[in-house]
Amino acid sequence: MSDEKSVVEINEPGTPIEVAQSPEDRRQYLAFLQAVIDRMAHNSASLKQWLIPLLVFIYGIACKGGDENEIAVHMPIWGILASLTFWMLDAYYLMIERAYRKKFNKAVTGGVENYDMRIKKKHCGLCSWLVCVLAISNVLFYSAFILVGIYFIYIH
Repeated sequence: MSDEKSVVEINEPGTPIEVAQSPEDRRQYLAFLQAVIDRMAHNSASLKQWLIPLLVFIYGIACKGGDENEIAVHMPIWGILASLTFWMLDAYYLMIERAYRKKFNKAVTGGVENYDMRIKKKHCGLCSWLVCVLAISNVLFYSAFILVGIYFIYIH
């Protein structure tokens, strides 16, 4: 039974009391972590679902306009900026998702206190974010739209 106990501080720091953790509490905690992971994955997919119609609209205006249309000339730049913005935000969601996946894996082995939803700063720093920016799935998806924008710039 000593495996199912954790230390919780109440009132004064340094005066721990032991509270038994039930298997149901552990399952509920894992469900909370999984819900956060699912939400971050959904946010990432939602970004991509919004970006594609936006870029179709922007690059469609760029295709339709000619040299006489000043708006159409600058539209590819707006498409590239939109792609970069969505890319950076998607990398943020991926970083948070990965941090919670690490937390989930630790929670499965019992290395984390129940209902502790905080993630470590080392998993959410600039380096972690840059790793997510350069994730192969993000690079391939967003660089394709940026290359289309560059193509439209050189056509005009």
